[in-house]
Amino acid sequence: MLFGAFAFHGGGTGGQGPTRIVYHGPTEVPYHRPFTASARLTHSPKPGQDPTAPVSNARLTFTLGSGGGSQTCTGTTNASGVASCRLTATQRPGRTTLTVSYPGDGYAPASITVPFTITRAPTTTTYSGPKRVANGTPARLSGVLREKGGGPIEGRKLRLSLGRGKNQQACTGTTNSSGVARCTIKSVDQPLNAAATVPVQVRFAGDPYYLPSSKSATVLLEYYTGHAYGLTAKLGVPLVSLVEVSPTPDTGSVRTARAFTSTTRCLAEVEAGVLLTTGTVCPKATTTLAPGTSTSTTTVERVRIGLPGLPVIDARGATARSTSTCGSGGSATGSTDVELYIGGRRVPITAEVNAEIDLPGLARLVVNEQKPVAKADHGLTVNALHLTAGGGETDIVIASATSDVHNCAS
Repeated sequence: MLFGAFAFHGGGTGGQGPTRIVYHGPTEVPYHRPFTASARLTHSPKPGQDPTAPVSNARLTFTLGSGGGSQTCTGTTNASGVASCRLTATQRPGRTTLTVSYPGDGYAPASITVPFTITRAPTTTTYSGPKRVANGTPARLSGVLREKGGGPIEGRKLRLSLGRGKNQQACTGTTNSSGVARCTIKSVDQPLNAAATVPVQVRFAGDPYYLPSSKSATVLLEYYTGHAYGLTAKLGVPLVSLVEVSPTPDTGSVRTARAFTSTTRCLAEVEAGVLLTTGTVCPKATTTLAPGTSTSTTTVERVRIGLPGLPVIDARGATARSTSTCGSGGSATGSTDVELYIGGRRVPITAEVNAEIDLPGLARLVVNEQKPVAKADHGLTVNALHLTAGGGETDIVIASATSDVHNCAS
C-alpha cells in the first residue's frame, strides 16, 4: 500500500471557525483488500490563525470512488481530531478518488478529495488433484485459486496440465465458491522417467481484477515391471568344472508405463553339459492398461537334470505364471503347472505354494516357489522348480516369471 498526506482548508462563514482536513491513509491498495482510511480534522483556535486545534467527536465520512459503485464508511474523531474506518476496494482496478467530508457542526464544513489507485490483487494457486495417475485412464485434476493472504476466488478459469513440451496434456476448469477448479484429462499418456514422476501445473492467467499466478508440482506415474526367463543354473559338482548358465532365454527386465509385449524368441533347447538339458523354452512378459496389469509367463517343454548323487529329475510342461494388477484394489497371483518325475517315478503335484520334495543329502527341490517383490505395490516371482544342493554350490531355477506394479493410481 502507498500512503500520502493531503490537506484541505474549509473557510469559516457566519461565525463558524475555519477547518482543515488532512488525509494520511493509503492511496493505493489491491482490489478486494480491506484498508484503514484515516484523516485529521482541525479548526482555528482564534480568528486569523491557522486551523491547528483538533476537533473531537466529529463525524467524518470516507468515500472511495463515486456513483453506484462507491464504498463509504464513517468514523468519529478522537481527542486528537483523528477519525478512521475500514473500507474494502471492490471497484474495478484503476485510478479513482477517495473523498473525506465533514458536514460542519459548529465549525465550517470541509472536504478533501485525493487521487487513489486500486491495483490488481495478487493471487496464489495450488494443486489439489490426485497424487498418482495412470496411462490409458482419465485423470481428474484440480487446483485452488486464492487471494494472496486472503480467501478463495470464485468464477475464474484455471488451466491444469500434465507433462511438458510435446507430451503436455491440459484442460480448463472454473473455480467454485471454495476457489476449486476441476477438469478431466480423458486419457493420460505420459512417458516414464527414472523417478516415475510427471510434472503438473496449475495456472491462472489473470484478469482485470487479479494478477496471474501459477504453481508446479509432480505426481507419480503408475508403471509396471516384469521379467521372465527359461532357466538359470550354477552347477558346482565335485570333480567337474563349475558350469554356470545365465538366465536363458531372457526377456530382460521390463519397465514401462504403457502396454507392452516382449519379443524374446523361444529357444529350441538349452544345455549345460550332460547335467542339464531342455526342450523348447519360451518366456514372455506383457503389460496392459486400464487396469494396469503386468503378466509374465515362462514355459519349458521338458527338462532333465542329472546330478551325481541325486536321482534324475525329469519335468514336462513346466510353466510359471505371475500376474500383478492395480485394478480392484490391487493383487498379485501366481501358479505353476508341471509334470514331475524323480528317479523315474511320477510325483503328484498340487497347487500348494513353496512345496518341498525330499531328496537325498543336502539337496532341496521346491515346486511352485513364490516370493513377493520388494518395494512394489503388488508383485510376485514364481519359479516352477528351484533345486539347490551342496550347500548352495548347485542352484537351478526352471521357468521363472516375475510381475509387479508400482504407484497404483486406482
